[in-house]
Order: sequence, then C-alpha cells, then structure tokens
Amino acid sequence: MKKLFIAILFACIGYSSANADGKVIVITAKESNQDGHQPPRSPIRIPSVYIDGNILTFDASCIGCTISLVQDDEVIYTATVVETDDWEGEVVLPEYLTGVFELQLQIGAITFVGEIEL
Repeated sequence: MKKLFIAILFACIGYSSANADGKVIVITAKESNQDGHQPPRSPIRIPSVYIDGNILTFDASCIGCTISLVQDDEVIYTATVVETDDWEGEVVLPEYLTGVFELQLQIGAITFVGEIEL
C-alpha cells in the first residue's frame, strides 16, 4: 500500500511539472474600500496566471477580463484576456515592454495584482 501511494505521488508530481508552462505569477486581491462597502465575507478565488517570455496565460475565469501593466503609478499597457483553444486565456505582450511591472487584473468589482518582470 505504501509503495502504491509513493508511486501515485511521484506520478502526480511529474504530471504537474510537465504541465507548468513558464513561471507562476503570485496574484493577490487588492483591498479597495473607497465606495464605503464592506469587504466580501466569502473567500475570493485567486486566479492562476503564468508568464512565458512575453505571453501571459490565465485560467478560464479570466477570459474577457481587462489587464493593465502599471509602472511608476502610470498605466503603460492595457489588454483584454482572449480565449485560446484549450479553455485558457492569453495575452501576448509587445516585445518593447521591458522592466518590472505591476500586473492588475480586473474581474468584476475586484482587482487582483501581481508583479512581473519582462
């Protein structure tokens, strides 16, 4: 039984590492209570975002959402997440963008933020 568990564990680890395209971007929900509303009581689902070169890949919940790249409190680039063939979203960033940016992802009334380096 123990050998079977270890074999399954290694198979899962191998599968997950084989599917990881690029680098994971750590995303957090941005607290904005400027309108006077209470923050939501239910947990917020954090979207998955990956970067590989100049291509951002998002989970299906982000399709149709708007992203912005911010540098020194100025919006440098804005795009909409488009659907790919495999139920994911994607944004191809222009090659001229270089440096460290704050990635802002707007899903409904919630803004998620993360940091990327191009």
